[in-house]
Amino acid sequence: MARQKIADKFNGMIVVSVVVSSLVISTFISLFLIDRFTRDLIEKDQLHLHGLAGNVKGFAEKAYTLNHQLSVNPIVVDLLKEADPDWQTRLTTYLRTYDTTVPNSVGSGPDFLMQMQEDYPYVELFFLQDVHGDQVARSYGPVGHRGQRWWFQKLMSQPEPSPFFSKSYYSMTGDKPVSSVFHPVGDGNEFLGILGTDINFEKLQELIINYMDTPDLYAVVLDREGVIIAHPDKQKMQEIYNLVELSRNVLVTDARGNTLQDSSGHHKTTIEALDWDASISEITKNVLAGKRGYLKHVAIEETENTVYFEPVPLPGGDNANYAVLLIRNTASIARTKMAIAGFVAIFTLFTIVVLIFAFHNRFNKIVISPLHALTASMKKTATGDAARFVELNTNDEFQDIAQAYNAMHEDMKQANRRLAAAGKMEALGLVAGGIAHDLNNILTGMLGYPDLILSRKDLDSTVARHVRGMQKSALRASAFVADLLTISRGVAVQKSVLQLNDVVDDYFKSLDYKEQSGQHPGVCVNRDQERTIPCVEGSAVHIEKCVMNLIVNAMEAVSEGGHVTIGTSYRELTELLEGYQVVAPGSYVVLTVKDDGPGIPAENLSRIFEPFFTRKEMGFSGTGFGLTIVWNTMKDHDGFIDLTSDSKGTTFALYFPATDKDVLRARAPQSVDECVGTGTILVVDDEEEVRDVCKDMLEVLGYSVSTVSSGEEAIAYLGINDIDLVVLDMIMGKGLNGRQTFEAIHDRNPAQRVILASGYAKNVDAHAAINAGALGFIHKPYTLEALGHQVRKAFEAECG
Repeated sequence: MARQKIADKFNGMIVVSVVVSSLVISTFISLFLIDRFTRDLIEKDQLHLHGLAGNVKGFAEKAYTLNHQLSVNPIVVDLLKEADPDWQTRLTTYLRTYDTTVPNSVGSGPDFLMQMQEDYPYVELFFLQDVHGDQVARSYGPVGHRGQRWWFQKLMSQPEPSPFFSKSYYSMTGDKPVSSVFHPVGDGNEFLGILGTDINFEKLQELIINYMDTPDLYAVVLDREGVIIAHPDKQKMQEIYNLVELSRNVLVTDARGNTLQDSSGHHKTTIEALDWDASISEITKNVLAGKRGYLKHVAIEETENTVYFEPVPLPGGDNANYAVLLIRNTASIARTKMAIAGFVAIFTLFTIVVLIFAFHNRFNKIVISPLHALTASMKKTATGDAARFVELNTNDEFQDIAQAYNAMHEDMKQANRRLAAAGKMEALGLVAGGIAHDLNNILTGMLGYPDLILSRKDLDSTVARHVRGMQKSALRASAFVADLLTISRGVAVQKSVLQLNDVVDDYFKSLDYKEQSGQHPGVCVNRDQERTIPCVEGSAVHIEKCVMNLIVNAMEAVSEGGHVTIGTSYRELTELLEGYQVVAPGSYVVLTVKDDGPGIPAENLSRIFEPFFTRKEMGFSGTGFGLTIVWNTMKDHDGFIDLTSDSKGTTFALYFPATDKDVLRARAPQSVDECVGTGTILVVDDEEEVRDVCKDMLEVLGYSVSTVSSGEEAIAYLGINDIDLVVLDMIMGKGLNGRQTFEAIHDRNPAQRVILASGYAKNVDAHAAINAGALGFIHKPYTLEALGHQVRKAFEAECG
């Protein structure tokens, strides 16, 4: 794969980031603008609709009020009262008095009605008829019998006739769609007849058109039964479009094209279905029932529309409504939305080009140029060029990097020195671990045989004293080997919950402290311990060694009359503590040992934890790796060391992680007599002396013991013999090691009891075996009591 420059990568990231972010933002802007446009359009259309509904309501109320006022006018009352009861005489007189052949002109009807006709152009016709249904007068046209009409029958069927709006119909007189308002006419309590006013819906249509002249938007008015009474297309009014039933009434004509009448005097029609969206019927029903709102995506005559609807309450006693529909062709909305999206897209493209250009230039100046300067200097350094330092005045992180880079050269020598020291400690640790392993195998016999001798009841006292001396020397050697293992960090650290104050107290009660204080009688040792500190999890033996080594070093550092102070405290760190080591945030129990001696020379501070690095006289005051033990113990306990030293003294601070667990008091050690038992045991160890002493010790305790020298022999032996317990060495010279042997034994018999033994460490293999079912671990060299106790625990444990 071709190597790509970081500048190209970042430029690509800039382009992608700008394009993606711009597209996302433009998409949201487009959606917002389109949504805002749609909301504003809906709001504006609803305001238009509300205004139209108000006009329609005013139109209806004006017709209703006019008809009411005329119905109580004395002239109208007198026309009814003075009408000839004989129909033929009335008709003859009327035809002689008025020219009924001339529509809507002077002399076509009574002067009062004609004057009203001229004053109110929205009126198509005034007519007056008696209680028999016979007309008395009209504003124009001949009078006739109207008793068979539905509206007359409706009024006459009421106990007390009340005014109302009629449904729509097509007027034969005016050849236009009309609706009528009816009011009863009376004289006192006497019901004389009916005054009717035909409303000219063409005037209503003119009113609506004058109110609103907008492309892709028109209004429709429906009567109380859902019939169109105002529409831009006059044909829809002539053919009585009923939007409840989604039907229309097509006029029937004769051969000459003249419209025909039915028996009731209305236009003769045939009903045809409309292919409009069925939702129109539901809208009409809802608005006539008094509901208002709007519905999107309504198909009307092959166009998609948004239909707004609002009811218009009619005056009178019927609680009826007219309806106003505002119909917007959504094609105009779609065009506007496309225009908005197009504008945003063009603006986005322009923005992308500008931003990429601007970001590219700024990125080159802010990032690429300083980066080139840094990489150029680094390449020179890598080739041995002396020009190592980079001077940047950018006042940003690159300047910090340059300063850090320059400082790195100053730290490189120290880092190399620390690396060499770490390598030396690791090498010494490996050597120490190997030596300790071999010594522990040897010491197993040196400790085991004295135990066996001392277990005899008839032992001479002088011999016993000599044997105990041998045993004491072996224990001292074992302690020295334990120190070697600590250096190698291979010691089997047995951790438990403990109180650091208890460890300190135990040291001050020990013979080691009494011996040291006797050697330095002029040194004053003070204790400054907090008594309420939390517990820690650790090895009391190793922590006590740390206390001992630090106090011994402090006593030797001060002159006669000097002071050493040991303290314990609890400390909560909320951020990194940068000292000798960087201490991570957390809760700690801190052990401090402070002296007022001359301090440690600065050039020695980085090396004092190395093995054998000491200013003491070798062989006089220690082994030379006391502080190495402290260092490795803190590593094993996941702790930290802070060290400060100057001419006024030295302070060591050991940070142990605190725990909220409580101390579990250990059971008192078992005596040898308590470790006696019965059962069969197989000892597996590659060292003959270890096998022999272990066998003899177990037999003294009452067990029947067999031995083998390898893992392969152990597996073969267990294949033909039943053994209660296997004592298995973890590190063997050839063939299978302890873990492999344990796994093979466990696979064949998961219930087989096994305890592990090692002169080196409870390492990863030992932990894995214990997790898989091994019942315990015993560290070499072991005593008769320790071995017996571990074996007895294994026999008492549940297994398998």
